[in-house]
Amino acid sequence: MEAELGLRPARQLSAWLDLATYQKMIRRADLAQRIRATRTDGPAAAPKALGARACRLGQEVYEASATVQLPDRARAMALRIEKHRNRWKVTALELG
Repeated sequence: MEAELGLRPARQLSAWLDLATYQKMIRRADLAQRIRATRTDGPAAAPKALGARACRLGQEVYEASATVQLPDRARAMALRIEKHRNRWKVTALELG
């Protein structure tokens, strides 16, 4: 959420996202930045987590979801985390 809001550079997430998910995040952050550039309502406030859940699907696979409060609305997010070569990576990410 912070990358999409412009509070954190999306490139900081590269170590945590697989290539396809990272490219998707870069596109979303770029689009959000272009939309923000047309607005005059000031900088975005940091998101606040309202709740989160995690579910273990296997020895090296988890799925998680969270609800995040932004100044103007609440948003949902879901992700899949998989262990690959002794590193945990987000392999799917959906932001609502």
